[in-house]
Formats: sequence, C-alpha cells, structure tokens
Amino acid sequence: MTVILQWLITGLCVGLVYAMFSAGYSLMFGVMRCLNVAHAGVFMLCALIACKLSMLPVQGIGLHAVIVGGTVLAGVLLSVAVHGLALHYMLRPGANTVDIEMGSFLSTLGALFIIESAAVEWSDARAFNFNFDYLKLGSANIVGVVLPLKYLAVGAAAVVSLLAMDRVLRSSLGRRMRATADSRLLATVMGVNVRRTQQLSMVIAGALAGLAGLMIAYLYGQATIGLSHTFLLKAIVIGIVAGLGSVTGAMVVALLVGVLEAATVNYLGSGWRDISLFVLVIIVLAVRPQGVFHRKQRAAT
Repeated sequence: MTVILQWLITGLCVGLVYAMFSAGYSLMFGVMRCLNVAHAGVFMLCALIACKLSMLPVQGIGLHAVIVGGTVLAGVLLSVAVHGLALHYMLRPGANTVDIEMGSFLSTLGALFIIESAAVEWSDARAFNFNFDYLKLGSANIVGVVLPLKYLAVGAAAVVSLLAMDRVLRSSLGRRMRATADSRLLATVMGVNVRRTQQLSMVIAGALAGLAGLMIAYLYGQATIGLSHTFLLKAIVIGIVAGLGSVTGAMVVALLVGVLEAATVNYLGSGWRDISLFVLVIIVLAVRPQGVFHRKQRAAT
C-alpha cells in the first residue's frame, strides 16, 4: 500500500506539470486551430534558462523572483517570437484556413528546429544542472510514505498556476477566446479583436511553458535539449486522448498520464513508459477517435 501511495503521489505531481504544458498547447489549438509543435522547444529552452538562473549569486527571495520571473518572461517572449515567425502570416485576415493545421505544423516545426539549434549551440548538447542549494526542502512522511517535499512544492505551484489560468478563461478574455475558437468570422462581427486574442493565447501558453520548464528542471535536477522531443510526444498523446482544443480535457488526461507513467515505471520498468502511452492512444483511437473530451465545433473561418 505504501508503494502504491508513493507512485500515485509522485505521478500526480508530475502529471500536474504535464497539465500546465498541455493546457497551453490545447489553448493555442482551440483559439487558432494551429498545431504549434514549437511549444515543446519553448518549454525545453525555458528549462535550460531556469538551470542557468539557479546558479546566479543571489540569495533568498531575490533568487526565487529571478528564476520564476526569468523563465516566465522567456516563455512569453519565445512564444510571441514563434507567433510572429511561423503563424502571423497564415493567421492574417482573409487568409485561407482550410489546411491551417498542416500548414501550422510545418511552419512551427521549422521554428522548433531553430530553437533546438540555438539550444545546442548554447549548451554544447550538454545537460545543465539545477542548483538545489538555495531551496533545501528535504522529505516528509505522509501516511507512511517518505516523499521529497520538492514534489509537493511543484504540485502546489502547478495547482495555483492552473487555477489562475482557469480564472483567466472565465473572464472576459476567456469569453473572447471561446468565441474566436468557435468562429473567427462571427467573433469579428461581434467586435472581438481576433488577432489580439490569438496573441494573448500565445502569451498565456508561453507563460505556462516557462513555469513548466522551471518545474521539470527542479524535479529532475537538470535539463537537456532532449526534453523538447519527450514533451512533444506527451503533448501529442494527451491531445489525441483528450481531443485537440479541449483545455480542461487536456489537464485531466495529463494527470492520468502522469499516474500511468509512474505505475508503469514502478511495476514494469522505465523502458515500458512510452509503450504504455502508445497503448493508451491505440485504445482511445479504436473506441473514440475524436478524443474523450471532444466537442463539436464550428469550422474556423
């Protein structure tokens, strides 16, 4: 029972980080109908930046503020850059949006290659270590389970971030995003600044990617360029299972993926972790190919 609780708590904490990353990915697809695979590159580069910032000769609250603020700012700026480089032209008013999914996939794939190349040049393809000296949390005994407190700290921070995102989605900005997701033409007629709304969705997704990169770097103790491919795979799996465009569905499935991975590693070994995800995708595609949380939407215009 103790072992089950241990991998369950660990899986939920890691799943919350997956939820932050996948929520931003699904938000961009819902608002813009774009497959932004460069989102994984933004996440990876933010994780590397978080490791470098953790080494700064600053102490206390100042270092916390620098790390969190720096990674969030980096995520936002990188996402805005991806929008301007790869998506701005195809999302212009009057553009043909029939094949926008495939077009956005190819253009953001190029942006992903650019980000990865920059990361390779910066890191020399080596791992960056995260400095743990500034935050010594130790471990805690929770109902017989000895768990590093860093997992609980990351889980709590992820919950706060997701609740803040949910608050934003329930605001007037969230209503504009939902209107844009349903139909860009109708949203424009109703006075919604569609381009501004799309850009703000990129900003929110970038901020979530920056925080998620920081949390993964802290949990793993390091960051490498391989994180982009790993999390791109997870985003695809979560998107397929939940249904692309469903932000709430993506968060729920991300939690399940975190628990599934933890259980698989505990009982079958780490080599079976990705295999279990593909088995999950095959089952969902056979039973409900549109995704578990998919809802019918108007065609984007």
